[in-house]
Amino acid sequence: MATYSGIYRLKNVGTGYYLTMTTAEPEQPVVCAQTQPGDKRSLWRITSAPDGAYKFKNEEHNLELQRPTKSVSIYGAPEGFAFYITGPENARKIRSKATRGTILQQEPGGKKKDQITSAVEDSAATHQQWIFEKVQDDPNPGPGPGPGPQPGPEPNPCTKPGKYVIRNVKSGTVVDLEKMIPGDNVKIFGFQGNGGENQKWDIQPSATSPHMTLLCVATTKYATHPTPNEGESLISSGQAQECFIIPADKGFYIGPVQKPGYVWTLRGGNTANETPILLSMNHGRDEQKWRFEAV
Repeated sequence: MATYSGIYRLKNVGTGYYLTMTTAEPEQPVVCAQTQPGDKRSLWRITSAPDGAYKFKNEEHNLELQRPTKSVSIYGAPEGFAFYITGPENARKIRSKATRGTILQQEPGGKKKDQITSAVEDSAATHQQWIFEKVQDDPNPGPGPGPGPQPGPEPNPCTKPGKYVIRNVKSGTVVDLEKMIPGDNVKIFGFQGNGGENQKWDIQPSATSPHMTLLCVATTKYATHPTPNEGESLISSGQAQECFIIPADKGFYIGPVQKPGYVWTLRGGNTANETPILLSMNHGRDEQKWRFEAV
């Protein structure tokens, strides 16, 4: 896949306003505004990131797009998030790499009117669509320069198919199916590692690439959040659940494809045995990150 780089203005399809960083002050949301073509507050340097994603850096304030852990608003930060760019040329969508589901949008009304927020995708919403207007090529683009950002492909699965122990980054405990109990609706939680077959998981591609399924070796049942609703505990099921497994700064995030923006979360990062693994909004915390250890 070719990579692309350069400086762009990003116009919101719904309003015709441009993505703008008005200040470098901390915790001040990025907005959409009417600006002149040469206004650096609305100029964004796009550079390639791993897995076909991109980063966006503001030319005026030298800060990157970032979503803080306690807000859906988008701010500027010295080190920002990476995003996928998808969709047709006249209706691009900017997707957070951390969730592969939430979309950058211009808030259409309310207290956050004109602010940029991260939201669940609405396929018909023009305020979630963007036009990339190229202003300048990067003088040092690196390999594979091109005319503008192109829709990135779905990234490859971040773990190879195989059997793994899945260890929580914060607690060091592992994903465990309770006492090797057969059948559905058995608890799956955090537990101290002991080498048991109920702590080994067969990771395989689902029918929809690049999504994966996670099967307990001991019972041949799948790990699922069956509804899936926020706060639901992980349990076993004979029905496979498609999950995304995508990189974090440490380890990986795991979450059901049906619930974009939500990931497996070890409650409180607790080291105690039988700590539930809940489905929670991705805030980038260490208890939401997992390492895969091949067995």
